[in-house]
Amino acid sequence: MAEIVLYDTAGSIIRSLGSLALQEIGVLWGFKNELRKLGDTVSTIQAVLLDSEEKQAHNHVIKDWLGKLKDAMYDADDLLDDYSTQLLRRQLMTRDKKMAKQVRIFFSKSNQLVYGFKMGHRIKAVRARLDEIAIDRIKFGFNEHTTATQFEHMKRQDTHSFVHGEDVIGREDDKESIKKLLFDPNMNEKNVSIITIVGIGGQGKTTLAQYVYNDEEVRRHFDLRMWACVSDPFDMKTIIVKLIESATKKRPKSLEMDPLQSELRAKIDGKQYLLVLDDVWNENRGIWSDLEKLIVGGLRGSKVLITTRSGKVAEIIDYEIEMTVLIQLWIAQGFLHSSSGNRHLEDIGREYFMDLLWRSIFQEVQRDIVGEIGKCKMHDLIHDLAQSVAGEECTILYPNREKVVGRTRHVAFHSSDSLLDIPALLPKPNKMRTLLLRIPILPGFDDAFNSNNLVLELNKPISNTLISSFKCLRALNLSQSSIQKVPNSIGKLEHLRFLDLSRNEDIKLLPASITKLQNLQTLRLEFCRGLKELPEETRNLISLRHLGLEGCDSLTHMPHGLGKLIALQTLSLYILGKKKSFLSKPKGGLGELDGLDELRGDLWIKGLEHLRYSPSKAKAANLERKRHLQWLMLEWDPEPSDESDKVWRYLVGCPRSQI
Repeated sequence: MAEIVLYDTAGSIIRSLGSLALQEIGVLWGFKNELRKLGDTVSTIQAVLLDSEEKQAHNHVIKDWLGKLKDAMYDADDLLDDYSTQLLRRQLMTRDKKMAKQVRIFFSKSNQLVYGFKMGHRIKAVRARLDEIAIDRIKFGFNEHTTATQFEHMKRQDTHSFVHGEDVIGREDDKESIKKLLFDPNMNEKNVSIITIVGIGGQGKTTLAQYVYNDEEVRRHFDLRMWACVSDPFDMKTIIVKLIESATKKRPKSLEMDPLQSELRAKIDGKQYLLVLDDVWNENRGIWSDLEKLIVGGLRGSKVLITTRSGKVAEIIDYEIEMTVLIQLWIAQGFLHSSSGNRHLEDIGREYFMDLLWRSIFQEVQRDIVGEIGKCKMHDLIHDLAQSVAGEECTILYPNREKVVGRTRHVAFHSSDSLLDIPALLPKPNKMRTLLLRIPILPGFDDAFNSNNLVLELNKPISNTLISSFKCLRALNLSQSSIQKVPNSIGKLEHLRFLDLSRNEDIKLLPASITKLQNLQTLRLEFCRGLKELPEETRNLISLRHLGLEGCDSLTHMPHGLGKLIALQTLSLYILGKKKSFLSKPKGGLGELDGLDELRGDLWIKGLEHLRYSPSKAKAANLERKRHLQWLMLEWDPEPSDESDKVWRYLVGCPRSQI
């Protein structure tokens, strides 16, 4: 399954090459024909990727071929991202009158010729590599697949009740334990008792159930045995049809619900039966209640044996995962795309997350006060499996770990060693796409020792070199790393989509260069309590979708022009500042919220006392159009005449309270 990511990368390249915007830049800079040839080559390779996935496990030559292909394909993706970034800059320049002169210089005839020659040469080089790789595919005899349907619809095939006893090894004790429960007539007061086999996918739940179902003693004990693979969705009519077919060995004559339920009840009434429901996901009590009404007619001692991935499976749990962050990282890497173009990628990502959750890839869900999923965990066995599938492409660096291989693209650096050693551990830092920096507090050392060491290291001038070494990064996490100053070199990471600087309380200002990141989609600054203001040119972050400001207690105002970021979905805090004089920098007013109709989640507006004598300005935000918001907090200081120093806060949908 690892090559499905490469398949999607190829698809992303093809979509980019076919876009009108990229065609325009190809004409403008004179390499449209090269773009077309590159698209043809990538399409040819994409057609055999799915077959290569199946064959690589048995052929090391194919595995090596795929490794070379990944390198070339990622380079092509980075190259096209360069072009897309130029388009974003052009869009930004043309909308700003102050940049008119820069636009004329940037798009002058001489600049076009130089840039076109340079980029055309890079396209030819990448295409030559891919052409050579494409030729090699012929000797492997790959079959061509034009779609990835088999990966998009991963519905489990129906299971059946039969298994060879000799094929089951080491499960005898498990079988005997279940048999004792099946033969116990006094498990509860009801005629029908339920026994559940719970575990993550691949542990052999179905095989164990088959082993029990076909046991000779079990055959003799029950008057009737029935087997149905449930999977998802849990459709009542389908389940009843499967149970009747299992009991009678033939399909029901009528598929209407009323005769079906009558036939099932007639079959089980007055009999002691065993019913196996394999791979159950549904947890809806109402549906279970409906099914229970149909099967209660069996004699006392009847049993229902269920296999399911739902529920807790183990206490050994390798890290907490925040759902929204995970989805933002998927988007940053280009793993998600909307076929219709009118759906938020965040909504698509949530659907993928929930599917993985239902399949027990994630465990131990934590929900907030309104029932929304906040965090979850991953079982250690699943984590090991994920690492195995990802191979050399993803790794976690622990203390004293040898440096990674050249094909690694995604790294979580889990160490308290010197941050300046990171580039040395990564032979090709310029190829990295993800760098998640996590600095644990080591046992036996206090927090101050670890934090101070880290501050001294990361705030040296060489930190600029450290950051700029990773020029192809899509995601960078420096959360909770105690940095005091974000290096100016951050602006050189033009591919960056995800930047997490949260929980660094000593950061007071962000460098102006950060506003050069036109591809940036997520900027997390939560609980940067010392942060005083956002850069003046924050409006230039035209791709920004999520701006996390919760807990930024020192912020005094919002920058002017924030309303231009119409893609914003998350803006947890908005502060109205007091205008000191006509010479002071312009500040964002409430009217900036007017066009931000895609905002969702929480919004806390502070400083409303500055509108006390201009109430009409409050209407400029058009908050009634923000239909996706769940919570809205309004805050203002008391009247000057009020001797109380308390702050008034109003939570929309709740009574006003004085805090």
